[in-house]
Amino acid sequence: MKRRLTTFLLLLMFAMVSVAADNSDSALIPEDILTRVDNIRAPGSDFIFTVTADVNNGEAISEYTVKVNNSTKSLVLYTKPIKNKGRVILLDDRNMWIFIPGTSRAMRISPQQQLVGAASNADISRVVFNIDYSPISAVIKNEQSRQVIEVELQAKEASTPYRKVVLFVDKRSLQPIKADFYALSGKKLKSIAYLEYSMILGEDRPVKLVISDSVNTSKTTTLTYSHFSLEKTPAAFYQPSYLNRIR
Repeated sequence: MKRRLTTFLLLLMFAMVSVAADNSDSALIPEDILTRVDNIRAPGSDFIFTVTADVNNGEAISEYTVKVNNSTKSLVLYTKPIKNKGRVILLDDRNMWIFIPGTSRAMRISPQQQLVGAASNADISRVVFNIDYSPISAVIKNEQSRQVIEVELQAKEASTPYRKVVLFVDKRSLQPIKADFYALSGKKLKSIAYLEYSMILGEDRPVKLVISDSVNTSKTTTLTYSHFSLEKTPAAFYQPSYLNRIR
C-alpha cells in the first residue's frame, strides 16, 4: 500500500511539473506565434482584398484595392474618393513608389509616410509582420481577465517602418488583439486594435482594425477589410515603370 501511494505521488508530481512546463514562458516559441498570427491575417501569399479607411468617424473616407504578390510585394490602387482614382502605390520588399495620374513616372516614397489619417503607407500595403520584423521574446501576461502573450518584434533593417512592435495575442487562439508601434527613440507612435473576427477563406480573421495615433491622440483611423480572394496578379504589374498602365 505504501509503495502504491509513493508511486501515485511521484506520478502526480510529474504531471504537475509537465503542466507547469507547458504553460511557462520557456515553452513559448516566438517564431511559431508570429507565423500563426501572420497566417491569420493573410490567407495566402497571393491574394486581393479591399480596405476602407474611415478617419475620425466619417471625417474622411477612402477606399483601396490591394493586390499582394508572393507576400513581399503589394499594389495599392486608390478607388475612393474619385479625385484620387488612378493613383497606385507599389511596395516591393521595403522599397515603395507612387504613381499619380498626370505625372511622367512613379516617385519614390517612404513606407512610414502617412497615407490617410493615422494609417501609414505600410499599414495599408503590408499585412504580415515576418518580412520586416524578427520576434525576440514572448511572455505570458494576464490582461482583462484573460491570458495573453506579449511578443516583442524587432526591425530587421533600418528602413523598416517601425523600430519595434509589441504584439499582444490571445494565449489560446493566438489571434492578434493589439499591436503597439515604436520609433527608434523608443517613443510609442501608434496602436492598432484587431477587432471583429469573421470566417474568411477557411479562417477567422480580423476585418476591422482601429489605429490610434499616440502622438496626436485626437486622430483615429478605422480600417475595414472585405472582398478577400486568392488570386495571382501578373508579375509585370509589380514594377515602377508599369504603374501608369494599371487601371
